[in-house]
Amino acid sequence: MTRYLLELTLRNPATGTDTVLRLTERSSYTTRPADSPSQAWYRPYAKRLVNYETDLFAGGKAFGGSGGSVGEALLNNASRWLDPYQGYAWRSARILQGPLGRFVPYSSFMPILSLAIAGRDFVGDEVSVRFRAGRAAWDRAIPRATYAGTNSGPVGIEGNADLAGTLKPLVLGFGLGCPVQWVNPSLVVAQWHNGPVDSLLGVNVGGATWTYAGDVGSAIGYTGLSIAAGSYVSDNSRGLIRFGSKPLRKVTVDGFVLATPTVAGCAAQLAALLGTSDLISLDSSWGSQIMGWLPDDGATASDVLDMMARGAGAWWRVDETSTLRGALVPNLTGAATFTIAEKDIARLDLMSSGDDWGDVPIWRVEVDYSRNWTPLTEDEIDPSVTSATTRGNLMRTWRGTAAAQNAATLTAYPEAQVLKVQSPALQAAAANELATRLLTLHGQPRSRRAATVSARINPGQMVAGRIGQAIWRGQTPKFMHTGTASEDGRTFTLRMFV
Repeated sequence: MTRYLLELTLRNPATGTDTVLRLTERSSYTTRPADSPSQAWYRPYAKRLVNYETDLFAGGKAFGGSGGSVGEALLNNASRWLDPYQGYAWRSARILQGPLGRFVPYSSFMPILSLAIAGRDFVGDEVSVRFRAGRAAWDRAIPRATYAGTNSGPVGIEGNADLAGTLKPLVLGFGLGCPVQWVNPSLVVAQWHNGPVDSLLGVNVGGATWTYAGDVGSAIGYTGLSIAAGSYVSDNSRGLIRFGSKPLRKVTVDGFVLATPTVAGCAAQLAALLGTSDLISLDSSWGSQIMGWLPDDGATASDVLDMMARGAGAWWRVDETSTLRGALVPNLTGAATFTIAEKDIARLDLMSSGDDWGDVPIWRVEVDYSRNWTPLTEDEIDPSVTSATTRGNLMRTWRGTAAAQNAATLTAYPEAQVLKVQSPALQAAAANELATRLLTLHGQPRSRRAATVSARINPGQMVAGRIGQAIWRGQTPKFMHTGTASEDGRTFTLRMFV
């Protein structure tokens, strides 16, 4: 038999101190004198513990962010013991699972869920506690600054009146062929990123590289600054460039906003823009990959993370401790980290796939990489650019394509398909690794399954992204855990990519 404990953390706004309310279901529980907390009483006033659902790959897709929902906890307030806490800030909740028994030590209980509280409602003899989904902070649109349009004559970098309200440019990590916004046409000043940048790889006019004359900081707006024709200076603290003469062709910028533009670095950029306190702890297999992106207007942080995950064959989620986690999807060739016995599986059901190719095998993978954000037409390229390779790169949206294939898969499975992926990766090595890994992963039929498992299973081992194996009807298929669902912790639905 199993017991569940509910711990609610509330803050007294008058004193700034926290109070922990401790509850359980049916019969009360008191920790032992040697426990920490010592002799803490858990009132039997939890009428319903939280229902929750997580799905590592939202919509049944093979890569990307988690989906899911979190329900409510219902508390018994018939004795009005909760009334004094109506004015408190209800901050967070934690649910623990352990064996049923009068003298069970507190150390035997394992946390299975930690949640931020979105609100509480006192209604009659009950109090309902609503919870915030873990990724809520990342589902918001990325905050973007706009130009004020307050330039006065040749002075200012906020644009003339016609630029008022226009979004300022945003580059995550790095960008190739980044467009610019002219913030002071009189002084020929443009901006390619609103904020500090690490370095410029090059500023091109019609694809022809102009001469860099150094970083001048705030002096970039001085009317008396002298710059030679065909040259430019920068203010890297604000992503600004100023030209010595007016460019007659389209201007693009190749540059690094971050010194090492990794996925983890881009996630930190997003967190700073969102103002979220969520921790970031990405596995180095994905978090250290070099990537960069220019978000669309109105894009959410989740949109960007999904794109980076799909472009690397990775998953991500915000866990119960408000920590952003993610890693490359494993090939299911490694050792299983946990096993579910057949006696603990009540049923095993097939789930539908959300991927375009369904569950059929992939015989060829093509990965586009090294995004060019401003492709030029033949007429837009400066005649001084004579290299056919360079001209071709300037006209392409993606400057490279990596491929991997196995013709034997197509022979064995005539319905096998070609998988095309667009990756924000900069380097060919990362794109080639991705093509090979995806071919290995999807080169055979894969299925998604939902297993209803007993509450005897330790939920602590159900960490999304881990490889497990299930003993089922004489077989021991390996799977990647992609999510769980629970109703009051009684039974778990375990989602698997097999």
